[in-house]
Amino acid sequence: MARTGCDISTAERWLGGHSSPSGEALAQLLRSDIGDRVHDALIEGVQAPWAKSVRSVREIARLRQQQNDTARRLAALESNLREG
Repeated sequence: MARTGCDISTAERWLGGHSSPSGEALAQLLRSDIGDRVHDALIEGVQAPWAKSVRSVREIARLRQQQNDTARRLAALESNLREG
């Protein structure tokens, strides 16, 4: 509701499966802070090669971020050991 500007009853109908967001509302959701989750939900189950590639690229990006976070945490721990 807050991400699209629609009223609460409209959002409840979407969540209840009684109606679907308009194209404009969907575009607003994709541009929002949860756009990645909306996009994932839209292509879930799509078996076309492009969709598989998109999922792979997103997983690679997620894993690289996780790898970077882990490296930072390890460096901080190692630094604490040297100083300690």
